[in-house]
Amino acid sequence: MDLLTWFDLITTVATVLAVLVSAYAVALARDAVKVSEAGLETGRKDTLLAITTQVRSTLNDLIASSGEFDAQLLPYWKIPESGLGLPVHVTGSDVGEDPWVEREVRVHAQARRMTTLGTILASELAGMFGHVPTGWDADESERLLGWIRGFGDGAWFAPYAALVSDGPTSALTMIDYLRSEEFGGLRTFAVDQLFDQASPGGLPHPRAKNVASAMFNVSRDRLMVEVLAALARADELIADGAPLASAETARFLRGIHDLPAAPMPSRDDTTTYRLVRRGGPTSEGTLPELVATLIPDYAEYEFDSRVARARRDASVLHHATEQQQKVLGAELSDRERRLADSPKGSVLEDPDGGPLGSWSSRAPLFLAASLYAPYTDVPAPDGHAVRLLESATEQSYLENFGRLTVLSAGSAQES
Repeated sequence: MDLLTWFDLITTVATVLAVLVSAYAVALARDAVKVSEAGLETGRKDTLLAITTQVRSTLNDLIASSGEFDAQLLPYWKIPESGLGLPVHVTGSDVGEDPWVEREVRVHAQARRMTTLGTILASELAGMFGHVPTGWDADESERLLGWIRGFGDGAWFAPYAALVSDGPTSALTMIDYLRSEEFGGLRTFAVDQLFDQASPGGLPHPRAKNVASAMFNVSRDRLMVEVLAALARADELIADGAPLASAETARFLRGIHDLPAAPMPSRDDTTTYRLVRRGGPTSEGTLPELVATLIPDYAEYEFDSRVARARRDASVLHHATEQQQKVLGAELSDRERRLADSPKGSVLEDPDGGPLGSWSSRAPLFLAASLYAPYTDVPAPDGHAVRLLESATEQSYLENFGRLTVLSAGSAQES
């Protein structure tokens, strides 16, 4: 065999060996990549596990804090026999001695703690959702985050505000804390809780304090259930043998706590009116615009027709009380004066028992129409001087104050 042949043979063998070594190296590299990817995937799942552990810890702290708020603070305001009245003036010495002031400070501190925990919880959940972007349904995750972020100072404080507010407008006081923002659905939820138990006349439930307490508990429970549902989905992703990057989007709430949309007043009506007020100015505009001349903040309550009605109710109660005070100096018997000076937020009771049946005085008796037939089963007192102030519709509300006439016709819809 000549030298050239030997050279060709050696070259061929070297080439084959190089190919074999290269193939072996590729195989080793692939195995290393697999090991590396497996390690990375384990790391990703360990990170998700750590996040869920922290979410559970924050959720437990929040629920415990709200439980203390409910157990120790809310019942305090539901016990009128406690003997702890609201101080007219608070001085420096009162702060350290007055039980009411001490409780008030605790309420604010606890509400702020719950707000802080809610902010932390929302941040941690956002991190969990972002760690596996395809693992959760985006709409549901945003809904949950919005719900939790809605529990700001005003949201946690809203039920408490209703508890410490007296009278038929205490429910409206609760809504006042929620009216300026959507609060991730909390406002609609609060309104539903109040008006699902509404009195026949359309006013919020007369025992709004108890409704407020129930709303606090139900909303807290909803928060807990929805967060636990998100965590259950995280547990599924961790236990699944598939990589997190291949996770398929899934609905984790599965329809729990779906809330119906609140009825919205139609604003398609372009009809304009003229209101000639008795002893006042003449105004022109649509019904909502005219109501706003009498209730300056009315637009803030129009997000829900039930709330707008409640705001008109509150205005009527104020107007009835104001007008009644103007005639208390008239020639009234002691009995008539006591009846006329009774609170306007409830059915007028006869001193002899039952609803008042008649009013014989020539002095006007102003009453809220929503407390009587046809809105309830209670007939209004008979008498030429009985003045029933309406609030059921914007039109009937305006007619309490003067003559309302149509200027230009539009579509005839009204809240």
